Amino acid sequence: MKSFRKGLIFALFALVVIPSLKAQDDELINWESYLTTEVEVIDPVYRPVVGFGVGVLNFYGDVNNSHGNMLVGTPGYKISITVPLGKTQDFKWNFFALIGNLQGFDRQMSYQLQRDNPGFVGNTSFNSTFTQFGTNIEYNFGSLFRWKGVKVKKGTKLKVLDRTFRPFISIGIAPVQYTAMGNLTHFDSESGTQMPYYFWSDGTIRNIAQTSPMAPTSKIIQMDGSYETNLQKANLYGAKNSQQTALSIPMDFGLDFFLNYRINVRVGTSLTYTFSDLLDNVDAKAAKNMVGLKSNGRNDMFTYTYVSIHLDLFSDPETKKVTDLFKMVDDFDYDAISDADVDGVLDLFDQCPDTPLRVAVDSVGCPIDSDKDGVPDYLDKEPNTVRGAMVDDNGVTLSDSSFAKYNVEGLAVSRDKAITLPVNQIWTRSVKFEPGVVPEKFKAIDTNGDGYIDYNEMMKEINKFFDGDSKLKSDDIYELNEFFFDQQ
Repeated sequence: MKSFRKGLIFALFALVVIPSLKAQDDELINWESYLTTEVEVIDPVYRPVVGFGVGVLNFYGDVNNSHGNMLVGTPGYKISITVPLGKTQDFKWNFFALIGNLQGFDRQMSYQLQRDNPGFVGNTSFNSTFTQFGTNIEYNFGSLFRWKGVKVKKGTKLKVLDRTFRPFISIGIAPVQYTAMGNLTHFDSESGTQMPYYFWSDGTIRNIAQTSPMAPTSKIIQMDGSYETNLQKANLYGAKNSQQTALSIPMDFGLDFFLNYRINVRVGTSLTYTFSDLLDNVDAKAAKNMVGLKSNGRNDMFTYTYVSIHLDLFSDPETKKVTDLFKMVDDFDYDAISDADVDGVLDLFDQCPDTPLRVAVDSVGCPIDSDKDGVPDYLDKEPNTVRGAMVDDNGVTLSDSSFAKYNVEGLAVSRDKAITLPVNQIWTRSVKFEPGVVPEKFKAIDTNGDGYIDYNEMMKEINKFFDGDSKLKSDDIYELNEFFFDQQ
């Protein structure tokens, strides 16, 4: 029984430990990892970065908007191309385009204009659609933030910044082309025509003037936001303005948040000072022509508060993989990949290390024995021996006279001296079993009825087979062996 237990321990070792050692060895023998190294790119080439942004526009001039909040206004859209300057990229040169609408309306000033200028039926509302193309120089305070969270990599000329965020400022120059439109009339359903808005002293907007005899029949209305009138052509204040293009100076500031080496998100605000006082169609000259029209005496400005994403699609990568044609490995165990008998199974796992050349072997490196008579095929002179027959050294079935000769010479052993060991299922045929279910033909072997065939129950049945007392055939014994390991 001790021999049986030793055999079982060895079989379990072969089943669990050796495959895990082989898996670990497969990980060690990774040729690509030996020849490939990831290195820092020295002096990378930085190419233009593309940016896309969306934000909110607010106007500051003679006629302001009513929001009073930089985060509430009209939408604006920006695209940019950024060119890094120098290795440190502390300075950048940006080219950008910004499109949007600037709006404003002063209800009180509109009332005063209609009250103090008889016959005037206009108002101060405007919507200036503009396009701004420009360039600026940007500084990102690299000298102050370069060493925050540094990663030092060997073999590099510059330390690599583990960037999370970095502030920036910029200043530039940009022409602005605009068209100012006004919401001066609305469609009156009763008359079927466009009618002006009338501003009353109580702050309401009505369809009839406050001084009209028909004032008692007036109705409160709202401005429809159609902006149907071209203010330049309308010459609303008699200033004969023809300007539709102005030079501007945009100044940006904000934070860049770096998601990775190639993507960063920017949150910022730009203040644009224009060399024009006519984006809202009101300037000092117009104010002189109209009673109640007020000019602040300054050029118009607007802000753009935005979020943008910037993609570095074309610059050299931060690191690259270098593959060597060969490499000397000082601590490599060459015995781990040796195959002395050239049978395709490494010596570490070869259980038959001296297999003759070009002899077919199984998964553990032993010559194949198709008829399972104990004599490998390349030595077997009787390749189709009946299962269970006694054979000689050449694999030939022993006759009664031959068996008697072997018994006399002491080559045969009695049944009580034979040792039977279960083997790892890698040496058995592949049979599929339903998990948790003992096959019908093996249920009698499960003597305690616990639904599990243990080692003692299996060995008892194998001993009965060799004693001629089992109902199982030799094929069933192989399946019993495999089922025993499969249910583990």
